[in-house]
Amino acid sequence: MTTKFPLFPVSMVGSWPRNPDVLAAIKAIGKPDFSQASLDAVARQQEISVIKMEEQLGLDVISDGELNRDNYASYVAQRFDGIELMDMLRFSDVLGSDCSFADELINRAGVKLSAINNAVCVGKLGYAQGLTVEDLQFLKQQTKQPVKIELPGPYLLARSIWVPNASMPAYKNQEEMAEDILKLLTKEVQHLQAIGVDIIQIDEPVLTEIVFSAASNSERSFMCSSLSKKRDKADELAFATDLIKRLFAQIDRSKSIAALHTCRGNWGTDENAMLSGSYAPLVDTFNEISPDLLFLEFSVKRAGDISELYDNGLNKTFALGIGSTNPRSSEIENPYDIMARVEKALQYLPKEKIWLNPDCGFGTFSNSVISNAEVAERKMRAIVRAAKLLRKKYQE
Repeated sequence: MTTKFPLFPVSMVGSWPRNPDVLAAIKAIGKPDFSQASLDAVARQQEISVIKMEEQLGLDVISDGELNRDNYASYVAQRFDGIELMDMLRFSDVLGSDCSFADELINRAGVKLSAINNAVCVGKLGYAQGLTVEDLQFLKQQTKQPVKIELPGPYLLARSIWVPNASMPAYKNQEEMAEDILKLLTKEVQHLQAIGVDIIQIDEPVLTEIVFSAASNSERSFMCSSLSKKRDKADELAFATDLIKRLFAQIDRSKSIAALHTCRGNWGTDENAMLSGSYAPLVDTFNEISPDLLFLEFSVKRAGDISELYDNGLNKTFALGIGSTNPRSSEIENPYDIMARVEKALQYLPKEKIWLNPDCGFGTFSNSVISNAEVAERKMRAIVRAAKLLRKKYQE
């Protein structure tokens, strides 16, 4: 990867608050005469303004804001063959039982049941349309700066779209389906790198649910619309690690930075409903996956301390994107507090390996909006200000 970045580069993690037109378009998906292409056309108008805003603020890597997605994974139903987007009533039908368990789990997470649309594998998966190929092409038309594309990770998809009653007999088990997910995402990565993308970010938020959730050894729990059954904690983490590691092996590091983002969710504003715990239980997984760059949340106490990563052996060759603002809160962080958090990381990493970013995206389920563009812009401005202060202090 030959792109040169300044010290303490700043980027968004991904999603941006959608304007009313885009929100309405997302909710119209599936209605007669309204397709994913219709949504894309509406979203492009806001994307232009988001890209201009990023450039004006001084971000070093530009994203499109993921405006044409309802959440991390649901939009694959419009892009890949073999996947259907279901509301919870339909999901209950294919599950073969009522969704009372989902009511409890979702309420505990602070999300309205009506907010959830679950993408479900209902047949053989196929690459009908690239997930983000057209998004990247449009993004590169709008900016000359380095660009980033975010993709749902293979474990996130394997967890969220597998429902035995619907997914069999297309696949005999989840593992077989996961192999096809890897093939599709590998094809997507190859297309993106052929076009030219500076950073490919793989989103795997559900990794934290495996190790942090009190329900981790139960059959089900909720995170990012993932309601499918899972294995014992150790087996589940091994399954996830293997899938993600194999996808990262397909990213040509001479062409793009391979980044991994994981978090504890951003679907609601109740901090007490969110997962809590340091990243220590995931250090071995991070090391095995071996990303170039880790985007992690650190602006909330629930995330633990940066020291817990390195005291437990995180590989110091990885760059670290330090989550510096909380997208679930309207409070605007102080740039000097952000600066102090980064300086703690300088005890473990050289300055060239530290990035700044929000904890997570600012957009979430279209039926459960948690932030607005004004607050999000002020938070990004605070991060950029902190980066400038750091550059002034540490530039040689």
